Order: sequence, then structure tokens, then C-alpha cells
Amino acid sequence: MVYRFTLLFLFFILKGIHSNGQEIGAWKSHFSYTNIVDLAETPERIYAASSGGLFYIDKEDNSANIVSKIDGLSDNIISKIAYSKETKTTVIVYENTNIDLIKDDKVSNVPDILNKQILGKKYINKIFCTGNLAYLSAGFAIIVLDLKREEIKDTYNLGITGAALEIFQVTTNGNSIFAAAEDGVYESTLDNPFLTNPNQWIKHSSAQNIPSTKIKSIVTFAGKVYGLFGDDVFRFENNTWAKTPFFALGAFLLRVDNSTLSAVTNYGVFVYDENENSLITLQTNDGSYENIKTSLVLANRKVWIGDGSKGLIRFNNPGFENFPVNGPPFNTIGDIISKNRKVLMAPGGRGLNFAPLFNQDGFSILEDGKWSILNKTTNPDLQFFDFETVEIDPINPEIFYVGSFGSGLIKYQDNKLAKVYNISNSALMGALADETSCRVSGLALDLDRNLWACNYLSPTPIVRFKPDGTSNSYTLPGITDFGRTDLIEIMVDAFDQKWFFGAKNDGVGVFNEKIKDGNGKPVARLLDVSTGLIESSNKVRCMVSDLEGAVWIGTDKGLVVYYDPGSILTNRPQGGQQIKIVQNGLVQFLLGSETIISIAVDGANRKWIGTNNGVWLFSEDGQNAIHNFTTLNSPLPGNEVRKIAIDGINGDVYFGTNAGLVSYKSTSTDGGITNSNVLVYPNPVRENFQGTIAIQGLVKDANVKITDVTGNLVFQTVAEGGQAIWNGKDFKNQKVNTGVYLVFASNSDGLETVVSKILFIN
Repeated sequence: MVYRFTLLFLFFILKGIHSNGQEIGAWKSHFSYTNIVDLAETPERIYAASSGGLFYIDKEDNSANIVSKIDGLSDNIISKIAYSKETKTTVIVYENTNIDLIKDDKVSNVPDILNKQILGKKYINKIFCTGNLAYLSAGFAIIVLDLKREEIKDTYNLGITGAALEIFQVTTNGNSIFAAAEDGVYESTLDNPFLTNPNQWIKHSSAQNIPSTKIKSIVTFAGKVYGLFGDDVFRFENNTWAKTPFFALGAFLLRVDNSTLSAVTNYGVFVYDENENSLITLQTNDGSYENIKTSLVLANRKVWIGDGSKGLIRFNNPGFENFPVNGPPFNTIGDIISKNRKVLMAPGGRGLNFAPLFNQDGFSILEDGKWSILNKTTNPDLQFFDFETVEIDPINPEIFYVGSFGSGLIKYQDNKLAKVYNISNSALMGALADETSCRVSGLALDLDRNLWACNYLSPTPIVRFKPDGTSNSYTLPGITDFGRTDLIEIMVDAFDQKWFFGAKNDGVGVFNEKIKDGNGKPVARLLDVSTGLIESSNKVRCMVSDLEGAVWIGTDKGLVVYYDPGSILTNRPQGGQQIKIVQNGLVQFLLGSETIISIAVDGANRKWIGTNNGVWLFSEDGQNAIHNFTTLNSPLPGNEVRKIAIDGINGDVYFGTNAGLVSYKSTSTDGGITNSNVLVYPNPVRENFQGTIAIQGLVKDANVKITDVTGNLVFQTVAEGGQAIWNGKDFKNQKVNTGVYLVFASNSDGLETVVSKILFIN
């Protein structure tokens, strides 16, 4: 079955003008494009597929252009691409075996393999296009895709016993079809009408001088068939395999482009002409590339390299030219935070068993629409690894902190590394049984701008850094003084209480260092099922304090809310409660069967809740579901929503998933004490605009009225935090007429007012 979409217009048609280019309800991808897995050339473009998505280089102006699920593709993680000259079709195969075909900038989806139950390894190794067909070499068979009819034409299973046989690559020489399989080379005639019968395929044998080493790749070049066996390239001619002079030490791929054959290795590319003469040899020791995945030779003999960590590179003899694409350097998300139009993201530094990963990707910053990368390559002073957690100073966003799961804590100020805190100069300590590993797993700033850190596996696992940089550590009666050292996350509530949880799934701890017990220790309390102070489960995954001071806890069995967190450290603590809702006439707990792994609160005090099955937006009290985004109904790249961060100024909501980062333009922003820098967008509203008009920069929960110039009221609403939205229609649900409309906004007392104008063209 084929589904067709117009590229760039699948989910949202961006017609409005906005200060940062996004309309309310629009999505934006923030993928890494540094890991290139395949390349394809069309007459106008060089397509590059990466682990994060697809982009192309325009041959005319050398511009890099991103194409993603937001723009009309059907999926996210691409494994292979190819171009058919005969049908002018770009074939995209995703890691999950979904298939897209791009023709004239329109996308057709062929999900047949994705939707089918397959016996064997369900993935695609290579694509070979010839005539109107594309042969997909799969982990279980050869799939024949008709590019004109846009449908699966045939499946060739070469396993004689009926078992699935993995195919590495397919080629044809005009008369015969050849398959490089896991157990050798198979051949049949192209005009054989019974290719679906494995008995119609002949396996090459020693009688044809086939090498004993395993074949990796097979292509047709200058009318001859070439195979990569081990570290040697053999030519198949006159029914016999013969060794060629090609250098292929360490090669894993043969590739034919524009009358050239390339042997591709992780460290170099070796290009030969039709007479088997060496044309180009690319090897470097200067770090220009480190992990080559593929290459592409153009007709002018320019060589493009797809590298697994350096991205897309063009060889300009004698040097190399990188083509960076705006995005973070990684798709893994350990932590993300957004404040004052700045987004800070760390890749995560701990594995499933909470051991360091020795990840050297650094961390990333998004500011003014551009991603920057900070690691030891871009900043030689940053000789650290495993960045795990981030925090931004809310007063001065030029100050931020990044915790490493092994190298301590760093402070950045004014784009410079200002301070490094570790076991030698702070209260931070090394991990038990690994004293040289200083593991910072969680960060939070309190009301006095003190920075609190979880010092994982330290004997004193909670550390406070004052604004002047001095630090001290804490043990807590009944909690950490009994050897609990596994703390991984910390949060400060509206009462300046510190909430934390660990990796051992034993509830939540709360303390306030300003309140002492009889021994001079901070008053602390453990909230768990046994004490009755937490419902549902001790397996805590996330926590947040909302705008009314309530604390929301995410567990493996849904949500728990503390409506009176100020009572927790008193003699009459009020425990957490699950939210009851009525669904289909039955009383149930909100998301009671879900594992909640992330929570964020927007400017309207609504709750964005990330689960293993997508993300939800609920009303302030959790009673009304506003959105539910999954990979099936949105551009969300993965259903495991690990982290959520909200830019309160412009309403962008960032979702860090198991497959990368995307953002969504929400209807809510943070409300101010006064109306400040009020912005109406789009303005003017053009006649073809069908989206939502936003009025931003308002006092919190402002009352908004819109009138025509004669004073007739056409619309009124209440702002969601600091932003009101209008669909451009009046009370009769009719689109308003062309003209100027006035916007009046005031707080609940009517004391804070502002007037803006909207030009509406209908």
C-alpha cells in the first residue's frame, strides 16, 4: 500500500510570520547530523542520511537543507538511501524497514515491510536501483520494489530449506542477477520467471575459483561484476573469479558512481577507473575524518565522504571541507533545560548500571536558533567526559552549570569556562570503591541561588555551592546517614525544600537545611509507601514543583501529587495522592498504568508529562487531556520521552526522546507582573493564513478583548500564562473582515492595560 504526501506540508503549513519562524502548533527538529550513514546523488542535490535524519546539499549554492518527519517524511532514523536515474526517485529506507519514495518533492510511503511479520533479521543492508526497480538486500531475502508502481513487486528468499538467508548486496550485469549472501554468492538470469523459487538460483562454487573468505559487497562496474572478499577485490568474468590489483585493506564496501569504483574503509577511500587504474587515494592522519561510513564520487571527480562522527565532508584536493548542519552533536539526551531563550543539553554520562560511559561528546547550547558544541575539540580546556546534568542561572543566563558523571562540576560564565569543582577544591567526593570518579548526577538552584548537587555514591551525597563558590556537604538523619549514597536527582520547591530520589527505588527524600533537629542536623523525611506518604509506588522517575507550589512526582505507576508540600517536614505531613478521573463512567487514576519519566510545567500551570508511550499535556489540575503526541500522530521521533524543557518566553516545548530532540510551539508562555514587549504575530494576518494568532508578552492570565476600530467586541479570552491566542474568527465563528483590530489586555484588577493593533486582510 502506498501513501502520498507533499514534502514540507504534511503536518503543519507554516504560512505565518513569527519572530523565530514558527507558528503556534508547529514542530521543529533538533537532530544531530554528524553521523552520516549513506549518500546519494541526484541531478540537483547531494543527499546525506544520518542517524538523526536527512539533509541535502544544493549543488548550485552549496546550502544545507534539512528534510525530516516534520517536512513530510514518514519516519526518522534512516539506514539507507539511493537514487534511481530512470524514475527520478530517491529511495529512503528507515531502520525499522519503513520506505519512502521522493519524486518531484512529493513523498510516497511504502510501509509493507514495516507492517509485515518477518522471520529472520528485519532490516535492509543495501539498495540497488536499475531500470524501474530497486532491489533491497534484506536480512531475510531480496525485496523487489517497483518504483513506477510504487509497490513491492516480489520477494526472493534464497534459503533452500525455507529458512531466511541474509543478503548483503545485489547487482545485475544486464543478463544475470547476483546476490552477495551470508554464505556466498548466488546467481540467476534476470529473465527467469521463477526467481521466487530458491532452486532457480545457482550458488557459486570452487569450480568458479570463488574465494574462501566471506563476501561483503558486490557491484557491477564497466560491465563486469566485482566482489569484496575479506581485504581483496575480485572480478567475475567468463564464469571465473580473479583477484584484482585494487587496494582494499580493511574495506567493507564497494561503491560505483559516475564511471568510478571505490573501495571504502573506515580510514580512507580508494577510487579506480574503468581500466582498474588508481584515480584517487584518500587517507589522512590529521583527524579530518575518523570513521568513514560511505563515499560518493561525482562526475567532476570530487569526492564526498560520509563520516560517522565528523558528518559530511568534501575532498578538495589537497584539503577537506566540512558541511556542518545546524544541530546538536548527539541524539542521546541525558538532561535538557531552557531558560531565557537558551537551551542547554547534555548527552548523559551514566549507563544502565549507573557506571560512567566515558562519553566525550561534550554538551550543546541552542541560542538565537543556532546550536554550538562545547567539548575538548572545540574547547581544549574542556578535558572532561560524561556530561550528565545541566542548570542555568535564572537571573543571569550567561552563568550555567554542567555536572559530569566522573569529572565533577563545571561553571560557565560569559561563554568561558569559569570554574571546575572536583574532589580537590570542593565538598564533592569520589565514588565509593572508585575515589577518583567524581560523579555529579543532579543539579538544582534554590531561591537564594545556591546550587545543590547530587554527588552519586559519595559518603556525603548532597553538596551545596554558594554563589561565591564555597561548598559544604550534607548527610540527613534517617536517610543518607544510613548509607544511602545513590542519589540521582534533586529539586527545590516553592518552600525552598529540597526533594531528591535515588537509583534504588525507595521513595523520595525531603529536607530543609534551614530547619535543624536536636542534633543540629537538617530536618529530613523519607516519603515512601510504607510510611503512607506516597501512593502507588516507590519507583520515582521525575519530579517538579508547579506554579501553585504543588509537587508532582512521576513513578512507574503514574502520578503522585503533593498539594501541601509545606507540611511535609511538620508533625502532620500531608502525603501524596494519585489524581482520580472519571473515564467511561469508571473512576480511574490518571495515567495509573504508565511509567512517568518526565514532567514539566508551562506558563499556564499545565502539565506536560512524558511516558514510555509518548507525551501528554493536561490542564492545571490534570482533569482534562489537551494533547497526546506519539510517533503515530506527530513528528515525535520516539515514544520514550525522557526529558521535557520549556522556554517560557516563546512557548517552545522541547521533547528529548530516545530517538532525538524536537520542539513544539505551544499556546502558553510565562506570564509577567506587567505587560512587557507585547508582540502580536503574525501581523499583518494575510488572506491565506489559516493558523492561530498569538498575543505574547502579557501579564499572567490576562483578560484579553479584541474589538474593531468602532469598539465592537469580536473576541475575548484569558491568556494562557503570558500568551493569548485567537483563530481570527468572531463569536459567530466567522472569519473577521479586512481591517484594523484593537487588542486590550488587563490583569484581574484591570490595573495593567495595553493596547495593540492587528491588521487583518481577508
